[in-house]
Amino acid sequence: MLRGWATAALGEAETGIGELREGLAAYEATGAAMDRPYFLGLLADALARAGRAAEAVRTLDAALSGEDRPGFYRAELLRLRAELTGDEEAARAAVRIAREQGAVALERRATLPARNLQKAST
Repeated sequence: MLRGWATAALGEAETGIGELREGLAAYEATGAAMDRPYFLGLLADALARAGRAAEAVRTLDAALSGEDRPGFYRAELLRLRAELTGDEEAARAAVRIAREQGAVALERRATLPARNLQKAST
């Protein structure tokens, strides 16, 4: 999954998305769930890079809800969601959560200007 995300980040988004989806399916087949929100976040980032913002937001929403607890990665999931949708509440929550967790890098990342990713259509 990390290779898939890196492939997408280096410009081969569709190839990376395919690798992420394959890796996620294999991970889920083991019955593991603890890191699922993190992996869904990586997939959402790759989808956003491919211009598939609405799909990325749906993926982020799945990562933020349900039985899976996003835990340490919640601030980053909210930051990316805010970036894609312009949701100011999610942006504030990302900064607040990162600060509460003492995650300085995530806090700084959440306060940086958006990467100008395509916003999801509503």
